[in-house]
Amino acid sequence: MIRTSTYKPGGHLGVRRHRIKRKEARRIAAIASERWPELADFISSARDSEFELAHAEEAQVLLVDRTPVLLLAGGEPIPAITGLEKFSIDLPKVTVDVGAVPYIAKGAHVMVPGIVSLSRDFKEGAGVAVAEEKLGSIIAVGIALMSSDEIKLSSKGRAIKNIHHVGDKLWKLYSKL
Repeated sequence: MIRTSTYKPGGHLGVRRHRIKRKEARRIAAIASERWPELADFISSARDSEFELAHAEEAQVLLVDRTPVLLLAGGEPIPAITGLEKFSIDLPKVTVDVGAVPYIAKGAHVMVPGIVSLSRDFKEGAGVAVAEEKLGSIIAVGIALMSSDEIKLSSKGRAIKNIHHVGDKLWKLYSKL
């Protein structure tokens, strides 16, 4: 028996949530595998986990053990920040200085001068986590507009396109699940 519940955060948005089989979770992970292979590998290898799918107007949210891991917004797979943090999913990570944090947390793209370190090499178009310098917490997820080598050689320009950040509409949606 599949249980479906309706939760209305803020009283206006209905969110349906139900359990799904591991096979269905792997199918969803396959959608994410091109840009987010580390995330897809994590979902596929989570054997003794409980999978749920939440449906809202803005997006579908895949939950693993009640923690949001993947968002499907407009057909695009986007990793959920809380899932990346909780399960330590090893995406390429760009660390930014403290001065860049408020801008990135409001949706600004990551600029080369704000980057203090890169966790590993990546290509242009790769999915990247953006962390802040002090605590190392992930504050955003984005798409690399430059390869890691280009970022190291450059002193200006946009490096990462911010597609999801702490405090945005999607973050608020899954924070209430």
